[in-house]
Amino acid sequence: MTTKLVKQIRFGASGLKISPIIIGCMSYGSKNWADWVLEDKEKIFGILKRAYDRGLRTYDTADMYSNGYSERLLKEFFEKYQIKRETVVIMSKVFYAVDEDLDLHHGLDINEVEDLHLTNQRGLSRRHILEAVKNSTERLGTYIDVLQIHRLDKETPMKEIMKALNDVVEAGYA
Repeated sequence: MTTKLVKQIRFGASGLKISPIIIGCMSYGSKNWADWVLEDKEKIFGILKRAYDRGLRTYDTADMYSNGYSERLLKEFFEKYQIKRETVVIMSKVFYAVDEDLDLHHGLDINEVEDLHLTNQRGLSRRHILEAVKNSTERLGTYIDVLQIHRLDKETPMKEIMKALNDVVEAGYA
């Protein structure tokens, strides 16, 4: 029996084609980040593989999901099943702090010392955007097709944000 594949659709006004249903990766990673997260790699990879085999090949993740581990899992999934990079679309996000040395729950529940430690490691300053995207591409092992801001940073000038996002594209990270 042949499985019918999902037809890809154009992403907005761009030339990029994506799945009409996007696989969200927020719930894959570590329970240390959130109790409801699925940790079992075989189950995670089983879900991702079934979706991939049916044509769902657009993945949405974020640097903050499981404090970076969700991105690492996605890379491991692609490697395990020898999935060619050109057959998938990867979307990720930037804004929140990620520090793999700290036990960040949702990236939000931090104490005063951690808050000081994370200064300049969150928000949409040029420095944070460039560093966060560089780290995401290292965890993913590849570039990001669609980079999204996770939320607006009202403390950073819009011109700085837009210039930094352009610099990310110019540098080949997205």
